[in-house]
Amino acid sequence: MDSNTVVITGGVVKEFKKITDDFGVFRVVSNSRRSKEPLYIDVKIAGRLVAICEEYVRKGTQVHVVGRLELRTRRYEEKDMNINDYSIFADSLDFSNSRVQSF
Repeated sequence: MDSNTVVITGGVVKEFKKITDDFGVFRVVSNSRRSKEPLYIDVKIAGRLVAICEEYVRKGTQVHVVGRLELRTRRYEEKDMNINDYSIFADSLDFSNSRVQSF
């Protein structure tokens, strides 16, 4: 596994949105036993996974994502603060509650 590889399992809370023919995004929530706060994270999809997500990613679907963690920092001048947004650029997906296997 690459040093920047992350794995997250959670439920889809924002359905897949196809942005271009070969790129899209959806959001998952993961609840940890160690944290009281749920983790919401965007999952970016490219290439052959786009068609798979169009067909199978729906709100409530359980998904296991393996990919690379990405960080984007945005500056909010009005509040004089930086906000960090984390996302995962997916390398593979596994749908836990459907007939779909790993991709």
